[in-house]
Amino acid sequence: MADVFNYVSDFTTSREWDPTVQGSRQLSEGSIDVGTCFEVTCLLPLGSIRLIYKVTAFERNELYEQHCRSRLFEIQDSIRFEPTTEGTRVNYRSEIIFTPWLRPIAACCRKGLEKMGRESVEGLGAVLRSDITLSRHGAPQLPRLQKCADKDL
Repeated sequence: MADVFNYVSDFTTSREWDPTVQGSRQLSEGSIDVGTCFEVTCLLPLGSIRLIYKVTAFERNELYEQHCRSRLFEIQDSIRFEPTTEGTRVNYRSEIIFTPWLRPIAACCRKGLEKMGRESVEGLGAVLRSDITLSRHGAPQLPRLQKCADKDL
């Protein structure tokens, strides 16, 4: 269970399981805990978007929550971990909050976003069920250049 929690809570690994992720890196120094920030660049149908995630809850092997800010929307992720007889159950919930100027067209984006979310969770499930050692296998390490800040992107 600890391996699963450590892998999922290290969002630099998102590039290994989320097909929309172009790149990811940890912005803040030190081990992952409340306040740790990650930068994730995701592909969109018309370009890419920079997402800044900040860890808001970190209860080892039980709960990981993060808040994401971008120029188009915010995301609140809540990930719970439970032991099972076969290993670990991961319950991943995301809520997307569109910026006010995008809210009128949010309904037409819903199906595409839900599809992207399903593909991401399926990718994570495939990695977690594989025989691959859960680590940063294949993800290049990028320099940690800046600290996270609560500011507009």
